[in-house]
Amino acid sequence: MSVRRRDLEQATPSAWRGFAAGQWQQRIDVRDFIQRNYTPYAGQADFLAGPTQRTQRLWHKVQTLLQAEREKGVL
Repeated sequence: MSVRRRDLEQATPSAWRGFAAGQWQQRIDVRDFIQRNYTPYAGQADFLAGPTQRTQRLWHKVQTLLQAEREKGVL
C-alpha cells in the first residue's frame, strides 16, 4: 500500500490543527515543536491519582536494586 502525495498533503494540515506553526513542520525539530507548543500548567494537582499497589511493589524492587548497585560501587 502506498501513500499518495495528495492524500498526505490533505491529511497533514488536519493532523497539525491546533499546534503553532514552525520549523518542526519542515524537518524533524522536536525542540522547536516543544518551544512553540508547550504551555505550563499552573493549576492544582488534585486530578492526579496516587501510585497503584503494582507500582509501589515495582518501585520497592527498583530501590532495592539501586541500593545493591551503590554498595557494589556500580553507580
